Amino acid sequence: MLSHLVEWSVNTGSKSAVQILHEFVNLCPVGVMEYIFSECRDVNAPYKYTILINKISYGQASSCTKKQAKQLAAEKTLDILLPNTFIKFQKKEASTDDYKHFAGVFIEDPRLVKMCGDAGLPLPYEILVECVQRHQGILPDTEIEFSVKSTDSNNLEYHMTLGKTHQVTGPCANKKEGKQLASQALLQVLHPYVNDWAAIMKIYTNTWKQFDAKVVSECEASSSQDGIINPGPDLTVLKKLHEEMRKLSKATPEVPSDFRTRHLLMTKGTIVPTTSAS
Repeated sequence: MLSHLVEWSVNTGSKSAVQILHEFVNLCPVGVMEYIFSECRDVNAPYKYTILINKISYGQASSCTKKQAKQLAAEKTLDILLPNTFIKFQKKEASTDDYKHFAGVFIEDPRLVKMCGDAGLPLPYEILVECVQRHQGILPDTEIEFSVKSTDSNNLEYHMTLGKTHQVTGPCANKKEGKQLASQALLQVLHPYVNDWAAIMKIYTNTWKQFDAKVVSECEASSSQDGIINPGPDLTVLKKLHEEMRKLSKATPEVPSDFRTRHLLMTKGTIVPTTSAS
């Protein structure tokens, strides 16, 4: 079926099976895809999704939630369309080999987006979103706003703000490129003591994956030993989460006290400290 398709590439970093499947269908002429939702009598997995391509059933799955059923159906469909390939996507994680390729690459390097895409790693905007989510309650405002406008010389200029305290602007070729460049600039503002992209990746890519894998594996082992499904809160999971959060808290380097109070303005690649109006 797919022997006539042209070569294509997709950045799988931080993308779900549904997102990868949609991108695959858009890039390759496999036909019209649709989701068929139905309900089952199984109380443990009452929701079912079936994925049709050209009216032919491919992946189908049931689960306790609609979202999970849809994801599982997409995974099965990808395993049919791309045998053994999607499994490799799932297993791919940022490793020390990935880090070394970014050692010495500045956070605002314009080549960064292509390098991340080729390596199948999260793009700068995805890293920025992860950064903001981790600092909920620490940063005064975590709303990200992005826009692109034309300048007097008919060039494009991006403009991104994080709350009311951080703002970056700079030239770009188009909106897609501007969003990533603005994210890089904003990450540099938020991490003034970090030199290269390898350090940013170590903070925001591999740590949470190792944490997730470790907690999930240990909790699954504990559950299998008990052999009982408890509908209430899993105390084993909560205990492990508390332990891992304490470890992460101790391992996280302290941020200088002036970092939160200093207001920074990025103007065409130059950081200019600003003072609050009296």
